[in-house]
Amino acid sequence: MLKAYHLSKEDLIEIKKYSYKWRHDELSNIAKSIGDYLRFDHGERCFYCKLKLNRQDGQVEHILNKGNTNYKEFTYHPYNLILSCKDCNGPNGKSEEDVLVVSPSYRPKMPFRYHEYPNNSSYFSIVHPYFDEYEEFIEIEDYIFYKALHHKGLKTIEVCNLHRLKLAMDNINQAREDFESTPVFTRIANSNDPQYVEKVRKMLIYSLEDNTDLFDSILAINKNENQLDLVNRLESEYYSRIDILNDKNIALIKKILKETTELKRYNTLVDRISKIDTINPISTLSYSKGDSNKTLLSSTGLKDIYQKIDCRSVRIRDESRKYIRELLDHPSKLEYPSIISWLESKHDRENNLKVLNFFIELLSDKSIYKPSKGMKAYAFDLINRELHNLGDGVEKNPQLEILHKVEYICKKILHVFKLKELKNAQKTIEKFLSWTNLV
Repeated sequence: MLKAYHLSKEDLIEIKKYSYKWRHDELSNIAKSIGDYLRFDHGERCFYCKLKLNRQDGQVEHILNKGNTNYKEFTYHPYNLILSCKDCNGPNGKSEEDVLVVSPSYRPKMPFRYHEYPNNSSYFSIVHPYFDEYEEFIEIEDYIFYKALHHKGLKTIEVCNLHRLKLAMDNINQAREDFESTPVFTRIANSNDPQYVEKVRKMLIYSLEDNTDLFDSILAINKNENQLDLVNRLESEYYSRIDILNDKNIALIKKILKETTELKRYNTLVDRISKIDTINPISTLSYSKGDSNKTLLSSTGLKDIYQKIDCRSVRIRDESRKYIRELLDHPSKLEYPSIISWLESKHDRENNLKVLNFFIELLSDKSIYKPSKGMKAYAFDLINRELHNLGDGVEKNPQLEILHKVEYICKKILHVFKLKELKNAQKTIEKFLSWTNLV
C-alpha cells in the first residue's frame, strides 16, 4: 500500500477557511505540494493502469468525487487523493463515478465531515491506494491484459476502462522503451543486488521477444482511428447488449420493415372507415381488444368492407369510396397484416420492440455511425489478420472481442439499415398501439 500525503494543522485551517475548494488561488500551493509528493513518492505512474506519466499527462484524482457535495470536505483529504492519467480519470474512465459502498451495516450520515473519511477497504467498490494492495486485485498479463483477481479488481477495470486498446498500445511502447533503452546485460553487470539480478533473469525468460507478434498486432490495430472510436463507443455504451446484434434479429428487423408497410396501409384504411357512419362493421366480422373503443378489422371484416363500398345502398362520398377502394386494391389487398398477431401478444411485442429500439438507438448514435462509415474493406482485412495473430488473447479483452464483431456489425447492420426507415416503422407501430390501446 502507498503512503498518503500529510497535511499540517495550518494547511487544514486554510483549507477550511476557503471552503475546501480545489485549486482556489489561496490553496494552490497546497494542491501543488500534494501533486509533487504523489509524483515523487508514487513513482510518476497512474495508480489505476500503472502507466508512466509525464507532468502534462498526470493529474491528482479524487477517489470520492470532489464535485459531489457529500464529499466536499474530502477534497484535500490525503486518503482521497491519488495520481492518475487523464484517460483513467476522464469521461470514458472513472471521472465522476461514485465508488463508495453503502450497505445495511454502513449507512453514514451525509454530507461527510473531514474526519469521517471511510477508512476501510470494504467501503470502496474499486481498489483503494491506501487500503488495498493493487496486485491482490489486478494482474497485468503480457504487459497489456488486465485480469481481475477479485470483484474489486473487476470493478476497477470497468470503471477506469482498463480494456481500452490505446492503453494496450501505450503499455507496449513503454515496455519496449524500458527494455530497449538500456541493454539488459548492462543492467545486470552494474547491479550488486541479487534480488534485482533474479528479477531481470525472469524478465529475460519471458522477454519481449516472446510477445513480438502479440505487440505488433496490437500496434497495428491501433493505427485505424475510426475502428478505435467505434470499438470504444460500442464497449462503453453497448457491451451488455451487443449479443442482440445477430442473424435472427437482423431477419426480424427486415420482417418488421416489410410488415409495417402493410400496417401503415391498414392503419390508414381503418382510420378512414371509422369516420364513415354508414359503414359500421358488425361484431361477427370484426372485433375489439381490451377497453378499446376502436375496431380491429379481421380478414373477414376487410372483405365485408370491400363488398359494402360497392353497394350503392350504402351512402359514402365518392371521394371516400374511391380512396378506400384504392387501399383495398393494393397488390396484397384484403390481407390482415401478420404483424398484428405479435403486436397483440405482450411478450412478443416487448421482445421485438426491444430489438427494433436498440437498432434505432445504434444508428442514431453519431459516435457509432460516423466512424462506421469510414471503415473500408482493407480495414476489415487488417482487423481479421491481426485478431487471428492474437489468438486466445482476444478473449482477454472486451474491446478485442467487440473488434472481432465489427465487420459483422458494419456490413450487416450499420451499412444496410436506414435510420429513417426504422423510425418510420417505429412510428407506425406506435400509432397502431395507441389507436387500439394495446400499449
